[in-house]
Amino acid sequence: MRILHQWLAELAEVPADVELVAREISLRGFEVASVENGVIDFEITANRPDCLSHLGIAREAAVIWGSGGVRSRFFESGPENLGPD
Repeated sequence: MRILHQWLAELAEVPADVELVAREISLRGFEVASVENGVIDFEITANRPDCLSHLGIAREAAVIWGSGGVRSRFFESGPENLGPD
């Protein structure tokens, strides 16, 4: 799973040092295959399908750096969030 550091930083508060981010996340059980040009290539195991996206890795990063959560552009849908007919 290739993760662009810039996108990860948009979702969670992570350090600017790509190597540090890769190292800290790898210490939490995610094997890092490579790091190049701001892209971290993770080997995601079959028991962690929740981390097969930038959002999943951002959740893990938010826990590591204690940022309190993921900044997501998603919003809850429902009748109360719909505009006028």
